[in-house]
Amino acid sequence: MLYHGSAERKSGQIQLTLRESYMQSTFPLKANLAIIEDEPVILKSLKTFFENSDNFSVMFTARQVEALHEIDPKEITLDVILLDINLLGMSGIQGIPKILDLFPEVNIVMLTTFDQNEYIFQALKAGATGYIIKDTPIWDIKRALETILAGGSFMSPGIARKVMESFKQPKEEIQFESLTDRQNEILNALVEGLSYKMIADNLGISTHTTCDHIKAIYRKLQVNSKGEAISLALKRKN
Repeated sequence: MLYHGSAERKSGQIQLTLRESYMQSTFPLKANLAIIEDEPVILKSLKTFFENSDNFSVMFTARQVEALHEIDPKEITLDVILLDINLLGMSGIQGIPKILDLFPEVNIVMLTTFDQNEYIFQALKAGATGYIIKDTPIWDIKRALETILAGGSFMSPGIARKVMESFKQPKEEIQFESLTDRQNEILNALVEGLSYKMIADNLGISTHTTCDHIKAIYRKLQVNSKGEAISLALKRKN
């Protein structure tokens, strides 16, 4: 849920911080914004807020990444995109490379409820320049976009802390943290010696889906075989 929050006012004027004054000076023209969000209420709230902003022009809104193909990059330029992760069709993270193919210079800012390490690092690795949690006040979202457009980057405080803490952890621990619950189940089953078919039957999924999970496990653990994955899992337990 987005919060509109109140700005501090004195004599009817918004009191600007030094950073906000600097931001104003760096935005002589409006930045072109696109919003991709599958929740209609949130999409409408964001669209209305930024349409009434002095620094942004809302050029495009959609509920799925695939809709961006309606835009001709030769006719419309985009400076920044607010992008949800859990979307209709492909996820926001899956859509980042496709967005950058269309708009190589655009800043992609994730706006999501997901604060798990897996999503954070996948998004940043794919090319996102910011990561904001949806309970962030909408004025702070605006300031975050201004920071990014001025050449900086932005992450919600809780997200920034997770990123900083990741540098303190062993590489293997970070890799294991990126596994989903289902992928951990499958990895444990591999350690126990179960075949792909046995794993699929035990979990009530298809062998094809099991194989897809195993490929994802190999990729996240940066290994090339079942033996390497099992060895790494056993090493972690010991």
